[in-house]
Amino acid sequence: MTSARNAEFVRGLGADEVVDYTARPFEEVVHDIDVVLDTVGGDTFRRALATLRKGGIMVTIVAFPEGEEAKAHGVRVKRAFTVANAGSLQAITALVEAGRVTPHVEKTFSLVDVKTALALSAAGRVRGKIVLTI
Repeated sequence: MTSARNAEFVRGLGADEVVDYTARPFEEVVHDIDVVLDTVGGDTFRRALATLRKGGIMVTIVAFPEGEEAKAHGVRVKRAFTVANAGSLQAITALVEAGRVTPHVEKTFSLVDVKTALALSAAGRVRGKIVLTI
């Protein structure tokens, strides 16, 4: 899901189908999904539960509500945590160097412009990553 502004970008990443969440609620369009990766939480998390098929799974990287919501939809919810370590960073570096992963950098800032970088991040309209150079 993305807005119309990012549809071509998302297609370029390999999406088979793009849903414009600004045109209509995504849960009205998307159904019978096996896996949902939730990076937003809150109301989006709750609405996405309805898009999963019975027996599907939602993996979330943000806090999610405890309770019976997932059971009521017949799905499972798991929370993913990551901890940066040298081995993981080396594996990611190898994937990038091999051309198997292509990171998208929205903008690069010098460390003195960290406030501007944080404001851009907080605006929630970043496509890719923000890089600080030291």
